Amino acid sequence: MKKILQKELLRICEKETGLSIIEVPTGRGKTYNVLVWIVQYMQHCRENNIKPRKIFFLTTQLKNLPYDDLRKQYKDDKNFKNEVMQIHKNVEFFLRDDFNEIEKTIDDSVKEWDEYETLIIAIEKLKKIKETNKKYRLYLKSDIEAAEEQVSKAESEFRYTLTKFIEKEASKQDIQIPENTENEELYRKRYLVDTKYQWIRKLYPAVDTEKFSVFLLSMTKFLYGNSPIVSHSYKFINNDITNNANIYR
Repeated sequence: MKKILQKELLRICEKETGLSIIEVPTGRGKTYNVLVWIVQYMQHCRENNIKPRKIFFLTTQLKNLPYDDLRKQYKDDKNFKNEVMQIHKNVEFFLRDDFNEIEKTIDDSVKEWDEYETLIIAIEKLKKIKETNKKYRLYLKSDIEAAEEQVSKAESEFRYTLTKFIEKEASKQDIQIPENTENEELYRKRYLVDTKYQWIRKLYPAVDTEKFSVFLLSMTKFLYGNSPIVSHSYKFINNDITNNANIYR
């Protein structure tokens, strides 16, 4: 079975375009063999100086993404970090335990934005509800969902304001643009994030989406959008990034 799957995966990758479906019974190693193939394919591209096709691995739920399993298969952590990206919800890094450390690096002027203050208040409310429920079960599931919706809405408004801010600040920069730069506006925005607003990358890793080759994400995220901050939001399924890509579900 393993050899058959590996052979079929190679055949699919060599196709220029088209849809291929591999039907394998549950428990026969579909995920494992896809991960092994991804590692082998990326290694082949590195060794032969070939630009790899983008690879998307989709699941219905984030918790089922084989991020750690793929990392073990890679063995070389440097290559893994340079090539593999797990795409989260936009609000994900605001809700993590290490957000307090990230917040220390955010510009004070940004913290004064109404959108930022609204987002922080919504996050603190959500955390308080969850913490209280661990002990006393005072809140209904609908209360938690309502609080999560408030956080999601507040994050969306903050992200919109941040995107416009970066756009405006980037246009003011007096920097030398390398020759043959395809998108000068995008170059200016990336330069700004790299040199002045590094905290944006920590909160929104999607800034670097174009740099990666292998993506692990939920089906919902794949269908409904990616927000790189330095460029307009887009749906993976309708974007050039998925042209000629390998997509596994």
